[in-house]
Amino acid sequence: MSYISLSPAHAGSWIKCPAWEPTPYNSSSGNNRYEGLALHDVAAHALNNPGSQMLDYEGTVQLVKGEQVVITLEMLSRVKMYIDYIRDLGGNRHVEHKVLCSTIHEKCKGIIDYWGYFPEEHHLVVADYKDGYREVSIFENQQLICYVAGLINRHFRDRENDLKVTMVIVQPRSRELDKVKKWTTTATLLRGYINIISNAAHNRLSSSPKSTAGEHCRYCNRKPTCKAFNMSVENLIHACEHVDQLYDQGERLRLLNSASKMVSMSLDAEEAQALVDIKAGKSVSGYTATHGRGSWTVKDDEAVESLAQLFGVDPHKALVLKTPTQLKNEGIPPDMLEPLTERFSGKLKLTPINQDDVRKIFGDNNG
Repeated sequence: MSYISLSPAHAGSWIKCPAWEPTPYNSSSGNNRYEGLALHDVAAHALNNPGSQMLDYEGTVQLVKGEQVVITLEMLSRVKMYIDYIRDLGGNRHVEHKVLCSTIHEKCKGIIDYWGYFPEEHHLVVADYKDGYREVSIFENQQLICYVAGLINRHFRDRENDLKVTMVIVQPRSRELDKVKKWTTTATLLRGYINIISNAAHNRLSSSPKSTAGEHCRYCNRKPTCKAFNMSVENLIHACEHVDQLYDQGERLRLLNSASKMVSMSLDAEEAQALVDIKAGKSVSGYTATHGRGSWTVKDDEAVESLAQLFGVDPHKALVLKTPTQLKNEGIPPDMLEPLTERFSGKLKLTPINQDDVRKIFGDNNG
């Protein structure tokens, strides 16, 4: 790797695999990543300007990694949850604050969305905004632990032993009931986590960082050439041939689920690389590049309306009520919506037990 990042934002991946390499941003990866970065900019501006209102930002354009992102009302309804939470905390706030996490590694540094210190309780609060759909757990969150390590080293080194620490993730599109996830612990109990992350960071910058395959491979750029990843895929495929020899049903399910995810990641990576090679003029045996169905859009509204009237067709879609969730996000109190709406249970599905939840219940530092 020509450049090795120790970004705390990726710590959850490189702590599992020190050789992990992030997938670069590009327009083909969809708009979600760009929207998230644009909303971070909106949040920072709003928090640094107390008189600002959400509607002030509707229709504005944020430039993110060369891409223009138009801020919509729906996007603002998401980030408003984070802005409101930080504003309600009160006290002195530090927004988009650069931090050096030298107790992790001298090259580990990042930008904290928010941190605040409340001296009357000797309480440090660190928060991060997550805009995506993929669930982010707050418990033992390595990104925020990196930030806390940097802040302790910079501001609380002599008062660390009795420092209370709360880490927060605000994730509006989380499927969990509480979109504001919190983990409260102490600086003392975080020392063990900091040591583990520090060991991974030094391994990562060694001459031969260790490769370990797993779900973190999803966003790694090295999958097609990674020996650990490809060996794991091959081993899982081979193991699936003998899955009937496992007596425990849970073991069979775990094996097949792991194999399914790893093969899917491998296929995505190979397809992406094959497209790059074909576009560059290389030959990929048995494959070529073709365009999908694409989209068909109206470019002259008035002319299409006239044409539709000529044939007796109504060219407009029927108005449809917004969902209760959309109405709630736009300001209607949930208790007023409840009598007028109803909830249905989702389809029954098999869900693996989250071992982090078990450790939170039985651990000593669940806050």
